[in-house]
Amino acid sequence: MPKNKANCKTFKEMEQKSKTHSKKSRFPPSEIYLSVLGNGSKSSSRALYMFTDHARYLFNCGEGTQRLAQEHKMKLSKLDDIFITHKSWENFGGLLGLSLTTQGMGVSEVTIHGPPDLELLYKQAESFVGLKDMKIVTKGYNDPFCDDCMEVKKIPIFKIVNSSDTTEYSSNSESLSSSESDDDRSTKHKSKRLRRSSHKSAPDLAIAYVCKGHSRPGQLLLHKCAEFNVPVGPLLGELKSGKDVVLPSGKIVLSKDVVSPEQICPLFLVVECPSEEFIDPFVNEKQFEEYQAGSSDLSKIASLVVHFTPPEVLQSCRYQEWMQRFPTSTCHLILNGDCATVNSLAIHRIQHQLNLLHPGIFSLLHENEYVTNDIPVAIQNTFQAHTLERYYLRPANGLDKSCALNFQPKDFIEEALNTEGFEILLKDLHSKIQENAKLSMNGDIYPEVIFLGTGSSIPSKLRNVSAILVKTSENGCMIMDCGEGTWGQLLRLCGRQAEDLLLQISVIFISHMHADHHLGLIMLLKQRKNVYKKLQKECKQILLIGPRNLKRWLKEYSQNFESLSSLYRFVECSSLQHDELFNSHEKNSFSECSDLLISTVPVIHCPDSHGIIVSSKDSNWKLVYSGDTAPCNRLVSAGKNCSLLIHEATMEDDLAEEAAIKRHCTTGQAIDIAREMNAQYTILTHFSQRYAKVPLFNENFHSLIGCAFDNMKVRPNELYILPLLIPALNSLFAEIVEELHTKGNKRRIKSELIKSMLTESLSSEIVQAKA
Repeated sequence: MPKNKANCKTFKEMEQKSKTHSKKSRFPPSEIYLSVLGNGSKSSSRALYMFTDHARYLFNCGEGTQRLAQEHKMKLSKLDDIFITHKSWENFGGLLGLSLTTQGMGVSEVTIHGPPDLELLYKQAESFVGLKDMKIVTKGYNDPFCDDCMEVKKIPIFKIVNSSDTTEYSSNSESLSSSESDDDRSTKHKSKRLRRSSHKSAPDLAIAYVCKGHSRPGQLLLHKCAEFNVPVGPLLGELKSGKDVVLPSGKIVLSKDVVSPEQICPLFLVVECPSEEFIDPFVNEKQFEEYQAGSSDLSKIASLVVHFTPPEVLQSCRYQEWMQRFPTSTCHLILNGDCATVNSLAIHRIQHQLNLLHPGIFSLLHENEYVTNDIPVAIQNTFQAHTLERYYLRPANGLDKSCALNFQPKDFIEEALNTEGFEILLKDLHSKIQENAKLSMNGDIYPEVIFLGTGSSIPSKLRNVSAILVKTSENGCMIMDCGEGTWGQLLRLCGRQAEDLLLQISVIFISHMHADHHLGLIMLLKQRKNVYKKLQKECKQILLIGPRNLKRWLKEYSQNFESLSSLYRFVECSSLQHDELFNSHEKNSFSECSDLLISTVPVIHCPDSHGIIVSSKDSNWKLVYSGDTAPCNRLVSAGKNCSLLIHEATMEDDLAEEAAIKRHCTTGQAIDIAREMNAQYTILTHFSQRYAKVPLFNENFHSLIGCAFDNMKVRPNELYILPLLIPALNSLFAEIVEELHTKGNKRRIKSELIKSMLTESLSSEIVQAKA
């Protein structure tokens, strides 16, 4: 029976309303701690998760935050407020994807606190981030925050507009909101006030958050009450509320004698000094003084300072001097690019296990290559953050390193080798690879295909969203789709070579405007620009081929957030449509990649969706990538006799109806397309996250069909190996395969039962009609 959508929505709203009410309490939470979700390393997001009994909070939300939250079981469904320290993609690049995910969980409202214009991020993304069932509320630095759990003070730090302006800029609320009467001060801040009054020139600012949980009242000690002979009744309530009482005997009982002390929650700061232009206003900000060593109120001295400040600023003398203004008892927790890069065990577990099958195709990940230990030695109690480390505020136990990830590769390998029958199949696999290598006549190494994301819709701990890097020659690369977290995936897989690959990338193709196919593009463009800057070279424009709305999205982002327009040259997919004269069209050849011919094919998915065909002028190869599509005859015709077809296979064959509704393909349909196209080899990708480890292999899979995994690298002379992996994969992931078969059987039984009931009902109606 189909679900009643109206009733489902009503029940979901009631459930969410119930959850919201349950979060609110008369009393402050009994447990409060901060947990490092993403430690800001070069390959990870920057995100600090705050847990309380009643609600959850997030400080910054970089790319990949929702993926880490899923793996580490940090509930996003209870997320109420997100605090952004600075208006940069590194801090909010994960917001759009996370919002789509939390909406699916039934969250009806999320408040985002941060610099101006964050609401524009959602407005500009409306065409591909549809938040019909969730309200996004944005709050600026002048909007106070206080709920049942804590109170947050916001301190804005304004960037110095130019190098000649060394004016100390006070950000206290009075100077921000009132008109200046002093002519000199008016002159000093004239340019800044003008910038604030213009929407297009909103000031670049960072926000420091001063957070303090509400004190928790002391508990009534019943054994003490008994000692004082306090009778059961209203006197107990008065004592608990802090009032002294007189017993019937005339004896006075003081509240402090029978109630435990009030639990005061330590205060903590979350800060970021984004660049050198912020250092002067940051270190001169007088509002910090009441939380530092010279404070007249000891209860306000910070117990913890969380630093999202980048390494080059953190290591500067002025910033370290600012850190030293806090007492030695203050803990400094650093989340930036110098931190250890291991943020996920799941991706390492599967990569170590797949590495047993073929160490070349599944090479080990390059974590920790960038780790440094440049902690300011002069500052005591300073730590680089590790993922899942906690800082307890209530109870006030401070930093707890026991929860940090424990990376033990030997355990991953032992787990695989202990799987029943796996070792025998592994030996058989290696033997078959050697036998087939002798028969294989293909010595080509290009195009080398590197899968950076092979999952659909939302990232899972094992499969990131769509992204493929293709090495077209020794010095040439292109990207096909660029989902959220693509740069992190590339850095983990290729290590220090990742920056070299960025310089080699000349083309990026985006197949359509769904968020899971392009939200990693901005970070990739920024990182490529940084590499050129490090080399002191002018950044070469990249050729960006995509749907029309992608151009609009990037243009509006550049106008309101960070300038990107000079980093790419945009070409619409629709202008490169394939035809029979493909090889002779000048429009299909580009100076950025002069050795390639590129054309696109409209496919059956959302509006302006395209597949891509790439051919080499110098070598005899042709690569076809489907993007997202239902079975498409135009793609079959254009891709005839290709060397390699990379085709989406979102669902198993039993879910053909669901695949048709969502305009996707099943594995069987994708294999049929490969046969009709006469593709030499085919690799299936874009699997539904229900097949996070492995898809269901069936009789349709043959010796020319392979299955993509994240962090898989394969060359043309290795394609024959992919079909040989299937028996070992079925053994390695036997439990998952069995579970998928069980679910499929239950689904078929249910479907047959429904059909039978409908048939009986129809027959009964016919009999009644004849009667």
